[in-house]
Amino acid sequence: MHLREQRVAEQQHQQQQQQKLNRLQQQLEHMLQQQQADFLVKQQQVEKQLQEAATSRLH
Repeated sequence: MHLREQRVAEQQHQQQQQQKLNRLQQQLEHMLQQQQADFLVKQQQVEKQLQEAATSRLH
């Protein structure tokens, strides 16, 4: 009986660890998406500035 209780406790602990990992992974994915979005916006701004600089040089 004691061994069985220990196994159950270990399983519960593993499940808790897995849930923690899942939450961390979700947080990281969210942060990455946020950074990618910010990066895309900045990239578009830079490209726009480059185009404006190029067209102003032509005139």
